Amino acid sequence: MKLRRYFILIFKKIIKTYFLIRLKNHILFNKKVVIFDIDNTLANTWPSLKLDYKSTNERLKNLNIFQNIFDLIQNYITSDNEIVFLSARNYTTYFVSKQWLKKNGFSKFLLILVESPKEKLFFLKCIKNKKIIFYDDMSYGHESGKIHYYESEITQIKKLHNVEYYGYDFLLKLQNKDINEKI
Repeated sequence: MKLRRYFILIFKKIIKTYFLIRLKNHILFNKKVVIFDIDNTLANTWPSLKLDYKSTNERLKNLNIFQNIFDLIQNYITSDNEIVFLSARNYTTYFVSKQWLKKNGFSKFLLILVESPKEKLFFLKCIKNKKIIFYDDMSYGHESGKIHYYESEITQIKKLHNVEYYGYDFLLKLQNKDINEKI
């Protein structure tokens, strides 16, 4: 059992290093890095947690997209911006997550999966000398009717000088706004 845990720990470190190398290579020539969370930011995830699916992958394949967030991302797609999706999902969902993004109209992006919202901070802190625009609800518990926030992580994100953070309140307004309204 100890050997299995050791291999899992090594595997996780390898995955984290792989994502970090890919991130650093992708952002070399871009002026800005625009990072979006997937669940409850781009994808309307929480209602799917109340439904019965055969598997997590099946559930993730069928998530609905927030059209206004999609439109926002499309506005950022230029040669000066690097689009990154940084989501706290199990590593085993990497390929289904990537397929879902492509199915929903994204072709040029970097996908990074992390184990927890806290690990997102690691990646944000690794991007130095670049402006980061970060969209993430940093919340959980929607399906139970009581929303909680990753307060510690939000506080730390707000302290990062190169990060412009847009959280739950902003995203909720954007997800629900009329296409002709301005935020």
